[in-house]
Amino acid sequence: MRTFVVDSFWNNFNATLNAPLKAFIRCKVEGGYIIEIDGEKFFARSELQIPEGEIVHLKPISYSGGKIIFKLLSRQEMKENPPFSKTPSPDVLPFLTLSNLNLPITQERLKVLHSIVERLAKKLVQEKKSEYKPVAEPTLELGIKILNVAHVALKDKKVAFFALHHPVYRHIFIKVKEELKNKSPEDLTKSFSFFVNTFNFGKVLVNLFYINGKLSGTLVFEGPDNLKKARKRYEEIKTEFIFSSFIETLSWQWKKSNLLEEFLKEDLASFNLNRKLDVIL
Repeated sequence: MRTFVVDSFWNNFNATLNAPLKAFIRCKVEGGYIIEIDGEKFFARSELQIPEGEIVHLKPISYSGGKIIFKLLSRQEMKENPPFSKTPSPDVLPFLTLSNLNLPITQERLKVLHSIVERLAKKLVQEKKSEYKPVAEPTLELGIKILNVAHVALKDKKVAFFALHHPVYRHIFIKVKEELKNKSPEDLTKSFSFFVNTFNFGKVLVNLFYINGKLSGTLVFEGPDNLKKARKRYEEIKTEFIFSSFIETLSWQWKKSNLLEEFLKEDLASFNLNRKLDVIL
């Protein structure tokens, strides 16, 4: 069986175990080939004799210890394993959790962690009158641990997740982040974010920032209609509260993107980049 061994698989490109990939052999170079996968070019170390311009099909068959083994599929095997039109993107949280714990990445482990993350996501978006049963505490704790382990290897920032018990929303999930690129106290950058699902205004992501000794913040809504309703309601009731210059300076925003995805995974965006693929026969 002819195989390719790939180092640092997750840091290089998105794929799913047992899902075939297309690779285009662009040209032969010293020690191997320049290949292209999903529009990204990589150097592949190989002793195989493959014609330039050839399209080959690779099937990931195992991943452990930072390396993935690809099987080079024959024409007959391609009929049995048709490729996806586009490489499916795996759930980044289970992948990075296993990788950072230095555990073999298997389908069984991915399914278990994915189910925990999925239940945690349901918890985040449930309403207070929802009939959805509360998540068991062990699952809640495991979900928080998955989030924290997935973020532990970030080089440019520290990210930590917590759960705050609330009488109405049961649990509010909080994210605290500190940028590490600025070393001096004057340039210190920290943020405090939390996500809630409200009755009248939908999902709201609250971000509070401490940058260069100054506080600022944003209120982010899913869609312009929810933002308008929330802003209108605030104008109606703000005279009932003590005036706050900080609240008045908050930036009101809306996005079409999934706010929950942004809250959980925005700091892991760099792991979707294809870079430094090392392919060995």
